[in-house]
Amino acid sequence: MKTEQYKKKMEMKITKKREEMISCARIFGYTAEETLQQSRELDELMNEYQRLFLHPRNKMNVLFIILFLFKSQFGRFVTSDCPSSVKIDY
Repeated sequence: MKTEQYKKKMEMKITKKREEMISCARIFGYTAEETLQQSRELDELMNEYQRLFLHPRNKMNVLFIILFLFKSQFGRFVTSDCPSSVKIDY
C-alpha cells in the first residue's frame, strides 16, 4: 500500500470514528463511558495521522510510516493490540 493510499485510508477511519463518537453521544450522552471510549480511539487515530503526515519528514517518521504500512497489510497477524472480542485469522 502506498503512502498516499494509507493517508486516504487513515482519513476514512478518522471520519468513521468521528461519526461513531457523535452517534454514541446522541444515544448515551456526552459523558457516557461509551462516548469517552470513542473519543479516545478518535484521538489515537488523529495523533497517528498527525505523526505520520503532518509533521516534517525525518528518519523516525519514515520508520513509523513503514511500520504502520506493514501493520495495515499484515494486521490480522498482529495480536498485541487486538481486542479480545476480535477473532484472528491464521
